[in-house]
Amino acid sequence: MKLTGNRSIKLNFDTLMRIWNLRQPVIAAVNGHAVAAGSNLALICDITIAADNATFGEPEIRHFALSPLLLLPYLANNSKAMHYLYYSGDTIGAEEALRLGLVSKVVPHDQLMTEATRIARRIAQVPAYPVQITKRSIKAAYEMMGFKNAMEVHRANDALVIDSSQIAEKRKLMGVLMEKGLRAFLELRDGPFRQ
Repeated sequence: MKLTGNRSIKLNFDTLMRIWNLRQPVIAAVNGHAVAAGSNLALICDITIAADNATFGEPEIRHFALSPLLLLPYLANNSKAMHYLYYSGDTIGAEEALRLGLVSKVVPHDQLMTEATRIARRIAQVPAYPVQITKRSIKAAYEMMGFKNAMEVHRANDALVIDSSQIAEKRKLMGVLMEKGLRAFLELRDGPFRQ
C-alpha cells in the first residue's frame, strides 16, 4: 500500500501521539541514527537514553517536508536546538543532545540496554498508579502550554509543504529522485551542507 503525503503525515502523527498518550512511562534507548520520524519517536518518549554513538536529526526540511511533530519548543527552549534540527536539517551527536536537554543520559553503546533496563526496573518499583497520574499531569502541563494545538497546526503546515508541487526546487529534487535514484537525490539534497 502506497501512502500519499497526507496519509503518511497522519500515520506518523497518530503513531507518535499514541506513545504520548500511553499511561506508562516510555523509555527510548537510541543506538545509532535517529533521524526524521525516528528522531521524533525517540524524543517523544518520557525518558531517552542515548548511546555515545547516537545522532539525532530532522533532515525533512531539505526535501520539502517538515518534522512529524514540533517537539523541540517543548523539550528544549533553546534556539540552537531549533537551528540544528529544524532550520538546517543538520544532525547532532549524543553529547550535544544531552547538553541541549533532548536526552536524559548518554552511555557507552555497549551499556545502553543495561542502563535502559536498570531505569525501567527502578521505575517499576514505584506503585503504578501514582506513576501514571504523574505522567498524565506532566503531559497535561505541556497540553496547557499549547502542545496539541501546535501539533495540529504543524501537521497542517506539513501537508501544505509536502503538496507544494508547484515549487520549482521541489520538482527538481523529486525529478532527480525519480530519474537518477536515491544516491543522486541525497547528494543534491545534502551536498550543499557539507561545507
